[in-house]
Amino acid sequence: MGDRTSLRRQIANGIIRGGIVALIAAIAAAFLLVMPLRRQKITQAENTQDAVINHFDNVFSYNDGFMNSIAALVEQSETVEEYVKDPSERNALSLSIMLNNAVSYIRVAQGVALIGEDVPYVTSMTNLTEEDRAILEEAGAQVETYGRGYTSVYETQRSSHTYRAVAYGRNYYINGRWWKIVLFFNLDSMISNIRLLVRNDIDAFTMYDSTGKAFYSSGPEKYIPLTAGVDLEEGIDNYDYVKGNLMLYNRSSVCGFGIVSCVSNGTLAKTLVMYLIEAFALLAGLILLNLFMVSRAVNEVMEPINELTGRMLSAAEGDLDCAITVNRFDEVGQLQRSFNKMISDLKTSMESERVKEEQRQQAMYSLMVSQMDPHFIYNTMNSINYLARKGRDEDIITVNTALLTVLRDRLRVDGIDNTEKVEHEIQVIKEYLKIENFMYDGDLKVVWDVQPEVLQKQMPKDMIQPLVENALFHGLMNEETGTLDGTITIRLRLDETGSVVLRVEDDGAGMEKEKLREVNGEEFNPAERGKRVGLANVRGRLYYLYPGQECLQVESTPGRGTCVTIRFPEK
Repeated sequence: MGDRTSLRRQIANGIIRGGIVALIAAIAAAFLLVMPLRRQKITQAENTQDAVINHFDNVFSYNDGFMNSIAALVEQSETVEEYVKDPSERNALSLSIMLNNAVSYIRVAQGVALIGEDVPYVTSMTNLTEEDRAILEEAGAQVETYGRGYTSVYETQRSSHTYRAVAYGRNYYINGRWWKIVLFFNLDSMISNIRLLVRNDIDAFTMYDSTGKAFYSSGPEKYIPLTAGVDLEEGIDNYDYVKGNLMLYNRSSVCGFGIVSCVSNGTLAKTLVMYLIEAFALLAGLILLNLFMVSRAVNEVMEPINELTGRMLSAAEGDLDCAITVNRFDEVGQLQRSFNKMISDLKTSMESERVKEEQRQQAMYSLMVSQMDPHFIYNTMNSINYLARKGRDEDIITVNTALLTVLRDRLRVDGIDNTEKVEHEIQVIKEYLKIENFMYDGDLKVVWDVQPEVLQKQMPKDMIQPLVENALFHGLMNEETGTLDGTITIRLRLDETGSVVLRVEDDGAGMEKEKLREVNGEEFNPAERGKRVGLANVRGRLYYLYPGQECLQVESTPGRGTCVTIRFPEK
């Protein structure tokens, strides 16, 4: 019960560790998903900037179209011709009325002025402010050929209302004379529309006119210094980070107006925090559900394995009345049936030993051949448990198939035929080595050196495995790390008499002379079944099969390894 409880604790710890790893992976995945959201926020702010630039272009394109309409009116108007011929006050008043009627159709226009060569300029009847007239006086100083452009944005006041305005001047060649049309328009409506455009996506912004002068800023005071005082290049469209805040720079290539915006790192974080909370909650729920399902699945797998492990421990302590009720048809069920058959065969073999004294030697040999250390099975089952916890289903099948192959071979003792083909014995050992490779880590190398002529020869059963086991655990096992490191070489050849010669070599620790003498002097004791299955067992079986012949030879050098050679004489 203690071991089973410990195993369950190990499984629980493994599930907890897996949950922690899964949670860490989920957090990492959530942050990876956040990056596209951050990019989405940047794209959203960029789109807002583009909308502002489009609004600039639409407003000023409309004004440009209005200027063309005024120019067409000037070209077709007799009032203009009369004013050119006689720039009297009366004709100037008529021209002002015409211009006033024209400008009344555009809501944002505050007024318009017409400047011609060699005639005084005329304005619409709309009152112009002092700032407007200063602009007009400067524009009237000269009429440039094909010239056009915007002045700097300036503040002015009309009827106690202060607003931002800009003047747009454009030159036209009409009826053989150069004219300049100057439009004064209010920017408050445009600014109000832009504030609405950016309010959801941008924290602070500053707008710049065509001369590069900042004329309007909005947003928290701590961010205004980041957006004001920027030297915008023509047509710039870019973003970067200043003190962790996202800065966006845009300027129209059509009208020259631009905008610099700031999206604070706090806003970026707030945008993502709710997503992170929802994502973490969902991921945590999925992880808990997954852990619950994994825990149930592992418990379902572990219950029959724990039962089989307990029965094997009982068998190892000598209690052979420990058969298992088999109600499964998977790999675990195959192990249960194999275990029951092993226990049944072992009991039958022991009963035959007591009943058939006249077949003592054959029964003794059969007992030695059919020995199977339950600890080997127990350790193998623990390895299967480990692979099950790791979800390595293919490895479980590999180890289980190898174990079944070894078990079937051990359980084929029939008391009549004590030999098997070399080819079959090699296959059993390969399956045995598969199990040991899964049970112990390390750099184990296995070299097979087999003459093809040997494969169909007969040799006593289960002679190779004890030698391989001794080489692994007494020669190549690292006592400090518990790993198998080194090379084991298995050679099978025919000598000059046609006898099969088996040689198992390792390059491990080797033995001192005194230990070598002790090993060579070991004798097999049937009462120690399950405790010392090694050279003594092999030597005992060789004595039964080949009485009076010394078939086994052990050679060893400290630090260089051990070589065990068996010659099976032809009978």
